[in-house]
Amino acid sequence: MHTQGPWIIGKSKQFTMVYSLNAPAENICEVMGNMENADLIAAAPDLLEALRQTVDSLDYWFRRYGDPQGCESQMMQNARAAIEAAEGK
Repeated sequence: MHTQGPWIIGKSKQFTMVYSLNAPAENICEVMGNMENADLIAAAPDLLEALRQTVDSLDYWFRRYGDPQGCESQMMQNARAAIEAAEGK
């Protein structure tokens, strides 16, 4: 399991770091260069949770309204694969 979010960005003169508010002594990573990379990394826990909720919600609605093929659509397969990749599976 990853370090719980929220993850935030801290800056020094030499680099940018991403760390968790729940574990401030533990750096998630250090980013040198492109600040958009730090923004994306810091948003990772929120993005993962949003994707999990979206998959669960779509799965429910596909089944409720009689579209079980929707549960196995390419979009849903891609979303589940992204979740598994984020979880190291």
